[in-house]
Amino acid sequence: MSAFSRITSLTVVALIVVSLLGRSAAAQSGPYGVVSPTTVNFGQVLVGQTSPQQRVRLKNTGTSELIVSSISISGYFALPVNHCASGVQPGTHCDVYVTFTPHALETETGTLTFVDNASNTPQTVSLTGVGANTVPTKTKVTASAKSINAGDPITFTATVTSLGGGVIPDGEQVYFETPFDGLGYGTLQSGVAILTTTNVRGGRGLERQDTEFVKAQYAGDQSFYPSYGGVGILVSKWPVTITLTSSPNPSKYRDFITFTATITSNAPYAPTGYIYFSGLFTSYATIQNGSAAITLRSNEEPGSYVESANFHGDPYNSPGGASVTQVISQTARSGTTSSNKSVRPK
Repeated sequence: MSAFSRITSLTVVALIVVSLLGRSAAAQSGPYGVVSPTTVNFGQVLVGQTSPQQRVRLKNTGTSELIVSSISISGYFALPVNHCASGVQPGTHCDVYVTFTPHALETETGTLTFVDNASNTPQTVSLTGVGANTVPTKTKVTASAKSINAGDPITFTATVTSLGGGVIPDGEQVYFETPFDGLGYGTLQSGVAILTTTNVRGGRGLERQDTEFVKAQYAGDQSFYPSYGGVGILVSKWPVTITLTSSPNPSKYRDFITFTATITSNAPYAPTGYIYFSGLFTSYATIQNGSAAITLRSNEEPGSYVESANFHGDPYNSPGGASVTQVISQTARSGTTSSNKSVRPK
């Protein structure tokens, strides 16, 4: 194909595109109404009860004011809110809100119709819903703080709503929990249950911070299905201070040496678990009343040895550690030497 032919072809294509765009613009001149959504499904709604409202939007995508002359609705559907009584300017919209009140245990259908001065009048929306004896619910959870120290007081609020009309009875229970702990119950009043607790703890591993997911579970009843929601809380463990001492120090070959680790924290619960010793001796001891100790006989040659004490943390307290230098001053007598070993807890 010659250069002239290619230019001619491109010119023809451009003219076609311009022509189509012109037709599209002409079709949109004057007012033009677009509804969204075009279908509304109310799902299951209690027979004889009115559903929550659902919004329908009418947008004017044309070039002049859209004036709605009438709005009609059929079936067991209603239009409690109408914001489309005034004109709709180009590029703007108006909203109406629709409800469904079933009369029987069956599927109902209806139509919402806008009649206006748009070139595409009327605009319609298909409506559907199901009459039911039991309907879904939704549970939303909020917290009084986004982050806490482990064991600090925090308040959780669960709001339970029906997705199918009706009112959830006062006095029903919502259970709050984390993946590791039950936190307790809150009693619904006007759809809201509140629990204040100091039992939100940190992770069980070595981390100093962890996000705990607090879940609120609504149990449901004969009219309302169960549901749950949750919220994440950043929980920080409390720092600990550990000191390690040994006695006697210096010591002699074959002396019994006692290593004592003392651990303190400002957490509402004292550190629990084990202190792990390593270095001259490898062993562990349970923390009791803020300290843990081991006593073992040294078989090492004269010299300086570093003994460490490490705390792996618990749900309230961060990991920590300390060390001490143990001096063995007297030469070993003849014979073999050995190191003391002990099995760590599983």
